[in-house]
Amino acid sequence: MGSLLINNVFDALRKHLYDHIDRLQCFGKYEFQAEGWLKAECVFVLDDLKNRKLICNVDREIKSKGLKKIDLAIDLDDGRHWIELKHWFMGKQRGQLWRPIDFISGLESECKKFTAVQAGSRAWVAVLCTTNPGSSAWSTAIQKFNQEYSPWKLRSLDMPDSYPQCYFFGILQVQGLMSNKKIRK
Repeated sequence: MGSLLINNVFDALRKHLYDHIDRLQCFGKYEFQAEGWLKAECVFVLDDLKNRKLICNVDREIKSKGLKKIDLAIDLDDGRHWIELKHWFMGKQRGQLWRPIDFISGLESECKKFTAVQAGSRAWVAVLCTTNPGSSAWSTAIQKFNQEYSPWKLRSLDMPDSYPQCYFFGILQVQGLMSNKKIRK
């Protein structure tokens, strides 16, 4: 089987979301977060890739530690890739301002789950932001995480300036999971 590389899988997800820009605009209009919708759309795309034999397998809701679960796992020729999905509303929601920096510390728990399953270099967080937060706010949040949660690091494969104003789909590779540093409790 000649399965896709993980970047090709993310490209398929990016294209699918772009093809549903009307929904993303609606989420922004109504200040609405729909992580369940995002997961359903991703499962749909991944199932199609599996049926076309472009990926080996897809799994969802995989237990990692206690009752904690990782949203998705994709088996490719180079191994299993672990993906956590997030949908962050950006802007004013019911009078409160939300920016990437307001959500970024929540990714610490995702790093713990990735460490528990020994994800290594195949740990990813896919963040759908509605609306687009802008490159400066995105970069500032990532820098804050990288400073505060070392040795874990986030590396962004995408930047908001290449997306429309109504949304941004940021893929973050989680690095530093193989460190000898004790897992935070």
